[in-house]
Amino acid sequence: MRKAIYFFLSLMLTLAVAGCGKGGDGKTIKVEGMDVFADDSLTENLKDFIDVESGDYTIAKSGAGLELTMKFESELMSSAKEEAETKAKAAQLSKCKLVVMLLDKDGTELSEGEMFLTGATLKDVISWVMSSDLGDKKEYKFSMITAPKDLLEKVNSIKIYVKSDQIAVDDASAIGSEDSVSEDNNEETAETDASDEDFDELLNEYEEYYDEYIALLDKAANGDMDAITESQGLMEKAQSLAEKFEKYHGDMTAAQWAKFEKVQMKLINAAQKIGR
Repeated sequence: MRKAIYFFLSLMLTLAVAGCGKGGDGKTIKVEGMDVFADDSLTENLKDFIDVESGDYTIAKSGAGLELTMKFESELMSSAKEEAETKAKAAQLSKCKLVVMLLDKDGTELSEGEMFLTGATLKDVISWVMSSDLGDKKEYKFSMITAPKDLLEKVNSIKIYVKSDQIAVDDASAIGSEDSVSEDNNEETAETDASDEDFDELLNEYEEYYDEYIALLDKAANGDMDAITESQGLMEKAQSLAEKFEKYHGDMTAAQWAKFEKVQMKLINAAQKIGR
């Protein structure tokens, strides 16, 4: 009977404990410096600012998602930091997102294979480069909240690219003016504040969901048949939360990611304790 209850509960694993398993928790891929960057014009601009340290990197499971920590190296010489062209590119890139795309063995982008910067933005990366010395290194983490069960098995390599839906390359000179940057920053701050407030509410809803989920796991572990009926309502909540997280995917602040990961660890620890 307990197996039947866990079968029903397993249907909710879109936002559950995929990170609890001991086997197959990561995959190592080889990265070759500048070769990892995509060849579109926006990403080409980024190569003036950073390089990726060559070597083996591990894409690891994290809760129901994946994470990847990469080491960047500053490529910008001090003399170039005062050039108008560099400032324009920096302003332009600061408006964009830095994304890691997972590829299969044929070099084809995998569906749902985008990983976004965690606890930082491309603007933060550019600011670091503009204030660092040539050759300085820094690690940044990329994550996805939820990943298809078989995604990691298909991964063979990665590509890094700059993603922007609003700014064209030809707009760089206009973005470079001090007044324009100041005005845009004010608008960006207002938008970010509203987004943070909405997302914090979503995280609270997410934590409440997991409190119910853990309580349900405990019932299941004790053979309580009510867990089957109650699991139906939680499945609907899980689907709703997954859809809401897609809206904010890649836009979480460092504090939001920390809270998100804390909630996931709370579930993982509780699930492991119940399973003993």
